Amino acid sequence: MICLQVFLKPDEKYEHLQTYICEQTSVVAESQILLYKDQLMQTVIDDNTLGKEYPETTAEEPLILFNKNNNNVSMAPEPDVPKFPVFPNIVSVENDASQAKVSPDRAAPPSRRRSPAGRRHYSAAVADGVQRGPRHQAARGGAVRGVRAVRRLRGALDGAAGRAPRPRGRARHAAAAARAPRAHRRARARPGARRRAAAGEGWAAVAGLVAAEAGSLRAAAAALLQRHAAPALRAEFDAAARLAPCPSELRLHVKAKTLVDRLRDSWQHLVRDRATRSLTYNDEQFHVLERITVAETARRARALLQRAAPLARARADAIADWSLLTIHFLLV
Repeated sequence: MICLQVFLKPDEKYEHLQTYICEQTSVVAESQILLYKDQLMQTVIDDNTLGKEYPETTAEEPLILFNKNNNNVSMAPEPDVPKFPVFPNIVSVENDASQAKVSPDRAAPPSRRRSPAGRRHYSAAVADGVQRGPRHQAARGGAVRGVRAVRRLRGALDGAAGRAPRPRGRARHAAAAARAPRAHRRARARPGARRRAAAGEGWAAVAGLVAAEAGSLRAAAAALLQRHAAPALRAEFDAAARLAPCPSELRLHVKAKTLVDRLRDSWQHLVRDRATRSLTYNDEQFHVLERITVAETARRARALLQRAAPLARARADAIADWSLLTIHFLLV
């Protein structure tokens, strides 16, 4: 799952929003499922609502897009791992400073995509959404809200099931009347009594069917709650994401930021060497060490990026599968 931005003019309507989303994701309007907070977007606005009246969305409270026909919403491919410059064998203060400047510039954008601070540019916020802690509470997203909707649905089912057994009481009254003393029944034997007795027997049969249906409804509601409500939902997600540790939990973005800062520091040292022009023997040795530091730090940054990207993709896929289970249940 990847974040994207869509700009809607104040006088545009829902069909324009669907068109803009289709342009960026190739998901046609008929297949789009848009969620805002814990409900479908079309329950918040209608087709004729103007853009200026739409609810405000942020990086922490975005619209969530699902595809009815496909679990995967196709987005632009992740850019390739950046290639860092290689220093030539000949030491040159002019060339070395220029080469060193390129390294932090190429390492910084991937680092921001892996950082929670760059949520609006990458799906790290989605991948971290089910984790606990103040930094992740705002990114929990539609999956947790889906759990709340399931709970509300279970409450509605319980209410319906609680009302269904009421006819059983009437059936018991009808059965008691059927078992009344024979004299009492003869006393009540007047025109229409037989019809009422037959109606009571029919009502008893219907009440039995309704009571049985209510019992099965209760069992289904309990099964749904056990499957979709926490902690079952959390356990199901943990099982799906066990092989894909969260990059934020591993603090890979912190390591990436540290490497970028080291590249910038080394670049500053090489720039100072270029400004000095004439270097002493010790200065030349430190200059060579800074070149080695830049090359090694760039290698570590590239390896870290190659490690973080598959984890983020696997984590996002696990969340997509897990969230879609709840969404499909809500739409049935």
